[in-house]
Amino acid sequence: MQVVQQEIAQLQQQLQSLKKQSSYVDNLMNFSSIATTGDLSRGVLNAQSLTELSQFAMDKQNSLVADQFQLQQKLELASAKRTNLDEQLALLTANHKPVHEATVIVAKGPAGVLRLNYLVDGCSWEPSYTILGATTNDNINLRYNALIQQMSGEDWSQARLTLSTASPTMSAAGPSLTPFRVAATKNVGQQNWANNSKPTYSDSNTMAQLQSLLQKQSQVSSNFSSGFSDSDNLDRDLALNEVANDFQGLELHSDAAQLKSLAADVSSEITSQTYEISTPISLASRREHHHVLVIDAQMKGKLYHVATPLLSSFAFREAQIRNQRPEGFLGGPAAIYLDDKFVGRTELPSTASGQLLVVGFGADQQVRTRRELVSKSEEIQGGNRKLTMNYRLVVANFKKTPVSLRMIDRLPLTGQGSDIRIELNPANLALSKDGLYVRMQKPRGILRWDIEVEPEKFGENAHDLLYDFSLSFDRTTHLTSNLGGSEQMEQDLFESATPSSGGMGGMGGGMGGMGGR
Repeated sequence: MQVVQQEIAQLQQQLQSLKKQSSYVDNLMNFSSIATTGDLSRGVLNAQSLTELSQFAMDKQNSLVADQFQLQQKLELASAKRTNLDEQLALLTANHKPVHEATVIVAKGPAGVLRLNYLVDGCSWEPSYTILGATTNDNINLRYNALIQQMSGEDWSQARLTLSTASPTMSAAGPSLTPFRVAATKNVGQQNWANNSKPTYSDSNTMAQLQSLLQKQSQVSSNFSSGFSDSDNLDRDLALNEVANDFQGLELHSDAAQLKSLAADVSSEITSQTYEISTPISLASRREHHHVLVIDAQMKGKLYHVATPLLSSFAFREAQIRNQRPEGFLGGPAAIYLDDKFVGRTELPSTASGQLLVVGFGADQQVRTRRELVSKSEEIQGGNRKLTMNYRLVVANFKKTPVSLRMIDRLPLTGQGSDIRIELNPANLALSKDGLYVRMQKPRGILRWDIEVEPEKFGENAHDLLYDFSLSFDRTTHLTSNLGGSEQMEQDLFESATPSSGGMGGMGGGMGGMGGR
C-alpha cells in the first residue's frame, strides 16, 4: 500500500508539471497573437518566424495532451489498485479472531475433568415458526426455528447448544411486596390520597390508565433486568411497589367491571425457558444469522371456518391446537402453509406447555357470507320506546365438503343497564357453549353460533341463520352510537381479545440468551 501510494503521489506531481507546461504554451500562443497584431499594424510582419512559432506551440500542446492522457490512465489504475488493497486490508481486519486465554491454578490431586464456564457478548437468538396444515387431515406440523446471531469472535465447532430466555445477569431474587397504606382526610377531594400527590381516577379513562400501568410495570421489569446486587434489587422493588400502589388506587376508585382485564389468566407470558439442541452444531462467528431447527412437532388441530359478515364477506380458516410439548413456545413470526401452499404470515403469541393456540390459515374464497337487515319495527309501550331488529346471516358453501363454521355477530352494548334494555330473542340455533367465548366475549355483546354447513349450499339453497333483538329505552330520549370512538374500540380489543388474535399473549416473546459449551 505504501508503494502504491508513492506511485500515486509521483503521478500526481507529473500531472501537475504537465499542466504548468500546458499553461506556459498557452501563454506563448497568446504572446504570438499579440505580437502578430502589432507587426501587422506597423507593416513589419515576419511570416516565416510567425509560422515556426505557431507550429512549435501547436506541436508542443498536442504532445502535452497525449502525455497527460497517459498519466491520467496510470493514475486511475494506481487508484484502483489502492482501492483493492484497502478492501483486502478491511477483510483481513474483519476476519481477525481474538485469542482468549484462561489461566487456571489446580492443586495436585486425582485425575478428573476440569470444566470452564464463561460469558461472551454478541450472541442472541429469536424464534421463528413454520406451520403446515392440510385440509384432508387433522395433523398440523409446527416447526420451531431459532435465528441465532453468533458474533462472539470465536467459532463454535460441534457445540452442544442450549437456547435460553434467561438473562445471565438477571437477579434470581423475586420482588418483595410492601404494605399498602391508606388514610381518610377531609377537604382533600374524593379521588386524592392523603398526601394529595396521586393521580385522579375516573371511569371514563380507567382502561387507558390501566394500559399505561401495565406498560409501566413491564418497563420497570425491563429496566432492572440486568441488575442483581442488593442495591439493584431494592431499586427494582421500590419501582414495582410504586406501580402496585397505583394499581390498587385504580381499584379503589374505579368500577370493578372495567378492571376484568387484570385477571391473572389474561396474559400468556411464559417463564424462563430452555431448549436443548440434540445434535452438536458448528456456528461460525459472523454477522449473518444461523438458522437452527429447535422443535419439529406433529400436533392435532382440526380446521374450522370463522365468518364475521360485518367485517368481511369471506370466511377465514383457523385451527385450534394444544401445545402438548413439555416446553413453552415464545412469541414470534410464523410463515403459514396450507396443503403445501404459502398462505401468509402472522405473529404467534407466547404459548405455555398445555395451553391452547389458535392459528389462522387465511381466507377461503369458497365460503362466503353476508348480513341482511330483514325488518325493523318500532312501538311505544307506556313511557318506553321499543325497537325490534330482525337479521339474516347467510353462508354460501361452494365446496364439495361440509364446513364447520363459527358465525360471529354482535348486539349493542350499553353501560346504562337501567336506562336501556337489550334482549336477544331466541334464534333458530342456540349460541355457542364454548367456555372461552362464554367467559370473555358473550358478556360484551358478541354473538357466536357453531354450525355445520352442508356441501354445495349456495344461491337459493344457502344456509340461513335468523335472529332478532330488541332495545327498550325512554321515549323522550334517542340512541347514540360509536361512543368513545377509536380509543374505546382499542380498549375493547385489549379486554376481550381471543387467542386467535393473540390477546395479551401477543405482546410477549422475542429475544433471549444463549448458552453453549
